[in-house]
Amino acid sequence: EVEIKLTNELKKGKVKVIKYKELEDKEMVLAKGVEIGLFDKDKNLIDVGITNEFGEVVFDNLVCGKYYVRELSEFVEYELDDTYYKVIVKENSEEVIDIVNYLKKGSLIINKIGDDYAHLEGVEFNIYNHDDELVFSGATNSKGILEVNDLLLGSYYIVETKASFGYQILNDKIYFNIVEDDEVINVSITKG
Repeated sequence: EVEIKLTNELKKGKVKVIKYKELEDKEMVLAKGVEIGLFDKDKNLIDVGITNEFGEVVFDNLVCGKYYVRELSEFVEYELDDTYYKVIVKENSEEVIDIVNYLKKGSLIINKIGDDYAHLEGVEFNIYNHDDELVFSGATNSKGILEVNDLLLGSYYIVETKASFGYQILNDKIYFNIVEDDEVINVSITKG
């Protein structure tokens, strides 16, 4: 009598997540210390890893099949990417997923109004941050509006640098804060 012993081994692979974050100059760098979750095919959390100094976390020895990865922690000044990224783990493979965090930003809309509610075109403004660094310079359009996008969270002030013909420059600084993502600050400035 011959006895044959068969052993089935589960095919396995791994998932590598590389985490990036945006800097103020829009450069992307690797993000250390971010919690990344590994989820099963039904999106039940099965493991948590923390990115290393290279922005990587590896989930290995995974049985082949469908998984999801998702960011679990965030940095205060960054948007949380709460997307579930689907990953199909194949035998002896390393599936790589990149996750990027972008800085939270807001916008400023200046509406310059003159006599009789006229919209003042060509009025020039500078926007400075809390460190007195110039972050934007521009002029109002034909509707008297100047729109400034992509302002990082923080404190700012507005300085009028050139008035419309027949008006005086506003000498006062106008202070404002961007405190949440996608916030829009509307400032109406009358006369000058």
